[in-house]
Amino acid sequence: MTPPATGKTITGPNVSGTKRLIFATTELVSLVSLRAALITETIRRRHKVFIIAPSAEAAAIAALERLGATVIVTPFEGRSFNPIHAYRVRRDLVGRLTSVAPHTIAFCDAPAAVAMVPAALKARVGRRVAMLSRLPHGDMNSEMRPLQLALSNVTAFVVETPEEKRSLTGAKWLDDPVEVFVAPSSGIDSAAQNVLPLPPFNDGFVFALVSTPNDTGAQETFRAAAAHLSKRAPLARFVISDERNSVGAATIASAHAVVHASSVDGLTTGLLQGLAAGRPVITTDVAAARDTVDERVNGCRVPIGDAVALADAMASVMKRLDLVPAMARASRLKAERRYDLAAVNRITLDAFGLDDTFAVAAA
Repeated sequence: MTPPATGKTITGPNVSGTKRLIFATTELVSLVSLRAALITETIRRRHKVFIIAPSAEAAAIAALERLGATVIVTPFEGRSFNPIHAYRVRRDLVGRLTSVAPHTIAFCDAPAAVAMVPAALKARVGRRVAMLSRLPHGDMNSEMRPLQLALSNVTAFVVETPEEKRSLTGAKWLDDPVEVFVAPSSGIDSAAQNVLPLPPFNDGFVFALVSTPNDTGAQETFRAAAAHLSKRAPLARFVISDERNSVGAATIASAHAVVHASSVDGLTTGLLQGLAAGRPVITTDVAAARDTVDERVNGCRVPIGDAVALADAMASVMKRLDLVPAMARASRLKAERRYDLAAVNRITLDAFGLDDTFAVAAA
C-alpha cells in the first residue's frame, strides 16, 4: 500500500553513507538478550541504531547504550478511552519518527507493529520490516484483524522457517507482494560456543530440558516422560535448568542429549546452545524447533504433549550409545551451517536494507 502523502520524507542514506535503523519493541529486555549482536554488527557497519519502547528499565537502557544504540522511551498508544489523548500520543510518535528520519524501522513484536506501523506510514518511513516470532494465520478475523492490518503495510518480513515464508506467500490478508527473508531466530555464535565434550556414560545418561524455563507445559511433559523412562532405564537422569531466564551452560555441559518439549512455535536459546555444544536433540514437532533435527541423524521429533512418545524417543537414544558421538557431531554441524550468528545477522541486515559497503570502505 502507498503511504499517505503527508509528512517528511527522509528514507535514504545521508552524505556519509550512514543509515538510521529503529527497533520498535514492547519487550526491551528480550531485545537486549536476543539482538545485542545484531545491534553491534549494525553499528560496526557505521549505521545508527535507535530503539523505541513504551517503557524501559534503567539496566536495559544502559546495556543498549553500551552497545552504541540510542533509546527513546515514549508511549505507543493512548491508554484511555479519550480520543484526544490517543490522537496526541500518535501525533507525538509520528513526530519522534520524523525527527529520527529512519531508513528502516523493524517491528519486534505484535503490539509494537499494531501501534507503530500507522505512525511509520504517516512519517513516510520507506522500509518497514516485521520480525515477529509468530505470525497470524488464516483469513482476516476480529481477533487478528489489527495485527493483520498492520502487517499488510510492511515492506518485508523476517521469519524463522521456510514454512512461514510459504504461508505468507499465500496469505489473503496481504494485499501486495512483500519480500520475505528466512533467518532462524537470533542465531548462535558458533565461533564463541565451543563444542563441549560428552560426559562419560558410566555415571548414567543425562537428558537436559532446554525449553524456556518458564514453560510449565514443557516441564510437565518432560517430568512425565522421565517417570515413564525411569521404570525401564534406571540409569537415565533428568535435569531441568534452575536458571530463571535461560538454560545454564553448566546444564548443557552435564547432559548427553537435550530435550525441547514445548508446545509453542519457535526456537529457544537453550536449544541453539545445545546444538552448538554438540548434543543430540529431541524436540516436539513445532515450527522452527523441528528444523533443528534431521531425523535419526542428530536426534528425533515427537508429538506435542506426548510424554510416552518422548520417553520412547529418549530410550531409543540410550539404546545406541555407540551412535551418540556421531549425532553430537551432526548437531554441531547443523548449528554451523544453518544457525550461525554471522549468517543470520547478514540475512537480517539485508532485509533491513543495510549493506556492508560503507563499513568496508571506511575500514
